[in-house]
Amino acid sequence: MASPSTGVRSSKRKRAQVKYYESETSDHGDESCDDFISTDESPQAKKRKPKSFKKPQPKQKAFPFRLLPAELRNKIYQLALTDCVSIKIRCWRKSHRKKAIRAMDYDEFGNTANKLLYSNLLCLSKQTLSEAQAFLYGSNSFLFEDTFSLYTFLASIGTRNVGLLTHLILPKLGTGERAHNAMDNPAMTLLVSAVDLNILDFQSAMRQWFYNADIYEMPDGVPRLRENAKTFYRMAHHWLRARGEAALRAIHFSNLYPCNTGDCHEQSKLGTEQVFKDELRRLMKK
Repeated sequence: MASPSTGVRSSKRKRAQVKYYESETSDHGDESCDDFISTDESPQAKKRKPKSFKKPQPKQKAFPFRLLPAELRNKIYQLALTDCVSIKIRCWRKSHRKKAIRAMDYDEFGNTANKLLYSNLLCLSKQTLSEAQAFLYGSNSFLFEDTFSLYTFLASIGTRNVGLLTHLILPKLGTGERAHNAMDNPAMTLLVSAVDLNILDFQSAMRQWFYNADIYEMPDGVPRLRENAKTFYRMAHHWLRARGEAALRAIHFSNLYPCNTGDCHEQSKLGTEQVFKDELRRLMKK
């Protein structure tokens, strides 16, 4: 019996040789076939250059602002975030809604006398934010175009920043672009959070009220003045009840009698304000 073969087993089928390039007898005629030769066999194969990586730049050391003494940081906050004159606030419509922005005064040459405030300083860190907010909101006085701008401003800065406000000026009441834009009651309601408010100056906002109710020139001045106090109480009763006597002390009328001077008119102004606040005090006790 013949022994089994120990050689390597291979297929006896003969396969045709496969070429991956076209021969000279192809339909291309006399065209060179160098383009069809594989790159492994090409003597002039292009070699890819290795990517050159740029050396990373050395990191620049940040200025150690938080390591400065507290007195020096406060001086920087005062220079960068406070203005000696009142900051004017108005409403600006954008994307079908209104925003409170700062109104700048420009001359005929396009120059402004308003000081630029660097509010980006508040984005430096949480510590800087907590320290600088008191200077931006507590050390400046804000002059509002109307009650709608006051409402938009108070709603946008948040309850915590409203509590830092100390000096507000509101020369107009009951005015707006349209009839429904008079935001007297909502704006005065948001002042409930203004626990540090020392001055709420209405300037000439109530001039017409007081002129029509001068207690020294008209016999029925006191009854009219009390009615005007009731109108103001309906407008600001949330703020008056929340702050109490502090709200009454904050109410000022700096431009109530702009054309009148002398002790007589000053006495008239003080007496009118006293009757007005006494009526508010009586309504707050109810």
